[in-house]
Amino acid sequence: MRPDSGSRAPEAYFLVKVHKSNQPVRPIISSYDAYNYKTAKFLANLLSAAMKEGSSYIKDPFDFVDKIHSNKDSTGLMFSLDISSLFTNVPLEKSVDIATRKIRQYHLDWKIVDNNLTELFYICTKRTNFAFDGKNYDQINGISMGSPLAPILANLFMNEIEKEIDKYTGKKPEIYLRYVDDIFSIIHGTQKDIAKFVKFMNKLDPSIKFIVEVQNNNKLP
Repeated sequence: MRPDSGSRAPEAYFLVKVHKSNQPVRPIISSYDAYNYKTAKFLANLLSAAMKEGSSYIKDPFDFVDKIHSNKDSTGLMFSLDISSLFTNVPLEKSVDIATRKIRQYHLDWKIVDNNLTELFYICTKRTNFAFDGKNYDQINGISMGSPLAPILANLFMNEIEKEIDKYTGKKPEIYLRYVDDIFSIIHGTQKDIAKFVKFMNKLDPSIKFIVEVQNNNKLP
């Protein structure tokens, strides 16, 4: 896991979210040649099994189609939830703590002590510097898209807070499927029930905000 002699500072670029009405941008930090890329890849491989834990987990669009097809007789109101800027808002310390516990769970023979394991995660996340427009910057919040750890830490954190849905006493969605930061749901209830559920979700963690869109003419926007 030594850095390559040719490692260089990651560079930032931006992708426009053309499917959004106000067309915000998604920041990407290309880290393939970064000094900590191989360490991040190593840790990501250790956590691959934990990615599939949550009942809401969707691997890819084909997996989504399979799961929706198995629930094709479901009726109710469709709605979607978008997690606003998930990667840059994921609480890093909480996510690293969850990841460390998961490595212990799936790799019982792992010899490295917790403090050193946590330090490896921080080397790959907290110490992210990058170049943009000829200037150097440090990322101080969240996790950077472009790192092998980004989708895994984001998913592990979301899996953890979604466990709180079991405690919700109102009307729950019959179907709740999430692909990273996009959620598809069906609920047997009213728009008022959806609003109450979203209000509950937005209280799960102060750094995570859910934005809802409800079906219109049997279609989601």
